[in-house]
Amino acid sequence: ATRVAAKVGRFFAIAGGILGLMHGMPMLTLVSALVFFAAGGEEARVTLGPRLEGLQARQAMLTRLVSVYPFTELAGVARHLLMSGAEAAVIRRPGETLGVLLPDDLRGERPDRDAAALLDGPPLMVPASADLAEVLAQVRQAERPAIVYDDSNALVGVITLDGLRRTAELRRLTEGLQAAADRLQGDADPGQG
Repeated sequence: ATRVAAKVGRFFAIAGGILGLMHGMPMLTLVSALVFFAAGGEEARVTLGPRLEGLQARQAMLTRLVSVYPFTELAGVARHLLMSGAEAAVIRRPGETLGVLLPDDLRGERPDRDAAALLDGPPLMVPASADLAEVLAQVRQAERPAIVYDDSNALVGVITLDGLRRTAELRRLTEGLQAAADRLQGDADPGQG
């Protein structure tokens, strides 16, 4: 139902945008653009969860990480990310993981601020075997990346919302390509079936 509503919303948004452009009504064009993008976002939100069902956290995590102390200045965090080729910085002190910073988190911040100053609450921790659809719900609710740990309680990766979207898209592509390969195999072998 949400997918249908999103498609209908996008259709009316396009129609409203065209009408707004044709009749010189910029406010209608602006509202139509907002409705168009909101409908697309809602459709993506609803379809993302089912595509992740049955997959585990270890299948969507970033593994190129760098650990930094909470008092590391943001300029130092950026330097560590660059020099190590890491995708995320895990803020840690001995015996405790405090959170994660992504490169986007550093934009527009003062370079002399401490890494811990950007953390806003306890870290979200999930086991590597956690169901990705459940991890998606947790990441959305916490509004922060999830830190992934293995059976021995060692940190093994980080899951971001972008990583979840990428994994869902890869699953869609995999299923589509497999279905096409199966059809080709069936066409090549008409006696089987």
